Amino acid sequence: MCLVMVLLAIIAAIAGLNLQSYTMNRNLKTAARDIASDIYLCRENAITNPDTSYTITFNQGSNNYVITGTDTTSGAIKVTQTKSPSAFQQGIVIDTGGINLDDGGTTITCQARGTLNPGGILNPGGAIRLKNSKGYMVKIKYTTTGRIYTCTPSDPCY
Repeated sequence: MCLVMVLLAIIAAIAGLNLQSYTMNRNLKTAARDIASDIYLCRENAITNPDTSYTITFNQGSNNYVITGTDTTSGAIKVTQTKSPSAFQQGIVIDTGGINLDDGGTTITCQARGTLNPGGILNPGGAIRLKNSKGYMVKIKYTTTGRIYTCTPSDPCY
């Protein structure tokens, strides 16, 4: 009976560690999907409100991003919202890995025709990476045409 109890305790400890790792990775993916949703929402707002310019500015130092809607004629700021990926779990950070947000720049501008900048022939989009305290990473990739998706290192799109 004691041997069975010891085996159950070992199995429970291993399962608990795996559950913690699984939860941390799920929270990271949720934070990435939230950022992707914010980019998509800004794109949609730019299409439906052509008199407003929408930008998302990522700040690695303060680990947040700011969504701004600016009136294109007067320059007045209509919308400002600051969000942080760490709201889903402590330890989730915006990680550039020494690269300027995967050459996508630190600001994404959503244009009225549905395109995203930075972009162009030499730079067809970019990516933002998130990393958790265990070192697991997720990329939020976007194209100039407005396609937005998330991928993990095991995905071919990474």
